[in-house]
Amino acid sequence: MLEKFYEANVKAIFCGHYHRNVGGFYKDMEVVVTSAIGYQLGSDESGLRIVKLGENSIDHKYYAFGDVPKNITFE
Repeated sequence: MLEKFYEANVKAIFCGHYHRNVGGFYKDMEVVVTSAIGYQLGSDESGLRIVKLGENSIDHKYYAFGDVPKNITFE
């Protein structure tokens, strides 16, 4: 399946509910797994991921619920 996404020029895949934050790459396609909101495995705290899509870029950052800023900026 990853090869089909890659051949379709997909740049990143975001998924979740793994109870921890993990990720990696298939060739140059990023795969991002965001932690579940409930129970966590490991040291990650419950939170959310903010994703910014640019014309030629994809930026993302995970925030624990207690750390979500009122204003989101990507540099």
